[in-house]
Amino acid sequence: MRHADLDDPVVLALLVYLGRHPQAADSLSGVARWWVGEDSPFDIEQVRRALERLVACGALRRERLADGTDWYASTDELVDQPHPLH
Repeated sequence: MRHADLDDPVVLALLVYLGRHPQAADSLSGVARWWVGEDSPFDIEQVRRALERLVACGALRRERLADGTDWYASTDELVDQPHPLH
């Protein structure tokens, strides 16, 4: 796995969540609500950019559902690796 931008607090929040819930999968709105938290200071665009960074580095995969919704989930590579943010 290539490195994500660990200076980005949204990327860090997502990696921490995935460390605790490695089988998690959700849409952008679900990620913003459940993975990051509704009361977080991050807006939906910041979450989308962080998800795209994690897809680009191989930590997440994105699948397009029949209705056009993007669905995000851990890659096997992330699930199988010990992660320092657990």
